[in-house]
Amino acid sequence: MYGLSLLHKAVLKSIDLVNLLLKNGAEPNIKDNTGATPLSLAAQAQKLDVVRVLYQHGCDIFHKDNSGKRPIDWILPVPLFEEFISELKTAHGEEFIHKLK
Repeated sequence: MYGLSLLHKAVLKSIDLVNLLLKNGAEPNIKDNTGATPLSLAAQAQKLDVVRVLYQHGCDIFHKDNSGKRPIDWILPVPLFEEFISELKTAHGEEFIHKLK
């Protein structure tokens, strides 16, 4: 994994560091060399608290990396994220459900 920003690295280490970086202007949708955003890494690592924070800071849950994978694709099959998915469906309704397909 090359081309990782500080935010990419922070999602795997510390929610406090993620919050600090975002508070100080880190770009939440920054991409690494594979096109993955910090949200993609947090979702793959099953870091629910980090996923929530990044989403609240405007991370695109439907952004496709270079292989066509989206953060939501990592989130959907994981039971840990069921409540988060339910919250997204409630907040965004049919539009969100349509984008899942």
